[in-house]
Amino acid sequence: MTVDSGSSIQSIATPLAETTASSVLNYNSRAWVEVTQLKRLAWSSEYHVECGEGAMGNEGYVAMIGNVDGTLLWVLFCSQSNPFVDLQRDGDTIVAMTSYDQAWRIPGAEPEKFVLEPVPLPDRL
Repeated sequence: MTVDSGSSIQSIATPLAETTASSVLNYNSRAWVEVTQLKRLAWSSEYHVECGEGAMGNEGYVAMIGNVDGTLLWVLFCSQSNPFVDLQRDGDTIVAMTSYDQAWRIPGAEPEKFVLEPVPLPDRL
């Protein structure tokens, strides 16, 4: 949700649910969205993190994936974030940057506890 408060705009997001792929498919058998990877970040010898965009311009995803067999450990998909275009590591937290001037701080072991932060805009003349 985006809230316009005078001269500032604040975005707020909360997890809708923790679920499995099979439970999503029981609800909607055509829930899949084609995604395009834009960045990849080495996380450990076992996992990497990637991010990118969905088929629509408003969609973005961040995922932790196994290095050996490509197993999906978790994925965060948002239909109102815009694409995730950059990844950084801050300790055990993934910092995923959107094209919408937001930093999503995602704990690698508990992605459902993510937090959004505004990215300061440069001074304009």
